[in-house]
Amino acid sequence: MRASIFFLFILFIVSCKKEDNVIVKPQIPAIVGKTYSAMELTGFKQLVFNAPGGDGASVRKWRSKEILVYMVDTSFTYINNELDSIIRDFNLLTSPELLLKRTTDKSAATLLIYLTDKRTFFEAQPVAFASYQTLSRIGFTYAFWGGDKKIDSAVIFNDITRPDNNTELANRYVMRHEMMHALGFFGHVKLTEFDDSCLYDVFNFVTVYSSFDKRMITLLYNPAITAGMREIELNNALINL
Repeated sequence: MRASIFFLFILFIVSCKKEDNVIVKPQIPAIVGKTYSAMELTGFKQLVFNAPGGDGASVRKWRSKEILVYMVDTSFTYINNELDSIIRDFNLLTSPELLLKRTTDKSAATLLIYLTDKRTFFEAQPVAFASYQTLSRIGFTYAFWGGDKKIDSAVIFNDITRPDNNTELANRYVMRHEMMHALGFFGHVKLTEFDDSCLYDVFNFVTVYSSFDKRMITLLYNPAITAGMREIELNNALINL
């Protein structure tokens, strides 16, 4: 009997010891802004922080106020039209903080769009392709930024030769999805309330920006949100917006 009591006492000490060593990470509560709901701001943080396979700890935005866009293959009329529509949408939402323009000068472009096969993309962009290989995506965006988290340039790849999901609907969706990534949203929104977002965590093949998408685009390019912000700094800015 004494041995049993002693054994139980030892188990109690060990279990307490384990609990004492557990480090509980403090949870940052959902915040509310002046014009944005708590759910919208939670979704925004998922978009700017939850980057797959990369540094998702801080906000990233373009260094320049102008993005020059060059599409390497312009033979797909419907994708050209989709890109023009996206640029119009972005400029209405981000001006004067950010302006997108198409260029015919590839050497001057800061955002290159490849509608091609994997081998051609690899030969043109070996650094970006190295990251693409680790992900299973029908579309892909790779951005180059400095230590201050300001984006200097980016590339988008859409494997137009892929055997599946290679429809007009899918390719229009890929363009809208990847263009949002290129803007600085390297994560995906996981809240089912925003399942009509072009950056919803599950492919939904939508070809219009939802009201949530539009509000997030405007929010990211609000001057109060700066590149390099971490979550605590971002929260302090968001509650006033």
